[in-house]
Amino acid sequence: MSPNTWLEDYIQKHENDPEFIQGRLDTHLGEELWRAMEAAGVAEAELAQRTGYTELYIKRLLAGTSHFTIEVLSRIAASLDMDVRISLAPRKKQAQYKQTPQKRWVAED
Repeated sequence: MSPNTWLEDYIQKHENDPEFIQGRLDTHLGEELWRAMEAAGVAEAELAQRTGYTELYIKRLLAGTSHFTIEVLSRIAASLDMDVRISLAPRKKQAQYKQTPQKRWVAED
């Protein structure tokens, strides 16, 4: 089985699993945070200082290995002088996935 077929099968099998959805969201938000920090010229240590979180926690958020909460998003947004926008949308019939520079698979928008 090719990696793409395996991945597609795995995603199809788990796409309605709340834990799988949370993992996708954490990865997506970690990448959004990375872009926001880069645009603002803010390093992990500085964001940690601004938010009161540890640098390790910021690293885990960026890696998608810690869960985001509304409180965490709000505190980070305030520290970067940004707004948080959250929306729910119908799923596309077949999501397309791509590998990020951090070697993670995420749904393409």
